[in-house]
Amino acid sequence: MMKSTLRNFVLLLLLSITTTSFAGSNPKFSIQKISKTAFVLSLKNEKETTVSVMLKDLSQYVLLEETLTLPKATHRQYNLKNLPEGEYTLIVDFGSQIKVQPLKMDFNELHIKKSDLTTIYKPVFNFDQDYLDVNMLCVDLNKVRFEFVDEAGNVNYSKTEKVEDTFGRRFDLSQLGPGKYKLSLAISEKGINRSFSKEITIEE
Repeated sequence: MMKSTLRNFVLLLLLSITTTSFAGSNPKFSIQKISKTAFVLSLKNEKETTVSVMLKDLSQYVLLEETLTLPKATHRQYNLKNLPEGEYTLIVDFGSQIKVQPLKMDFNELHIKKSDLTTIYKPVFNFDQDYLDVNMLCVDLNKVRFEFVDEAGNVNYSKTEKVEDTFGRRFDLSQLGPGKYKLSLAISEKGINRSFSKEITIEE
């Protein structure tokens, strides 16, 4: 019953969408409270034509998930008046970056602490037959976890590492036998749970 009620609020969540123009070439994100329970989300993404927007509760249950097809910029207005009290996470995926903004409903009022905004930069994987390089900006992160798994599901490598600002790692693949493998990079902190992976095939 509770989950059904939460999903029903999505029908009233979306109020309007308008477009305008901004300067600059990087993904832009801003959030502004406009009433006791509503906010405006302003987005811009020059390189990607679509942006994913998701709202989750504290148990990671997805309350809203939509893909926006953007012009150069978009203002989108949301009203969370039907949400019960509690903590929520707004996740905006630009493709190259992910913005994570905590939200809180308390006594029927929305609270947004902009200083809690986290930016996740997606890792870059470069593969040749002997090496797999992973590079990632880690401005708002403290640690990441790597797992290297073969096609039978065996974990060949698993380690959690601390990160600072930027992170680079080269994996030597020369000792691995032919077959398919997957390297997963997982982030689990500050209420964020994201995983990125790269599948590779080593030829005989």
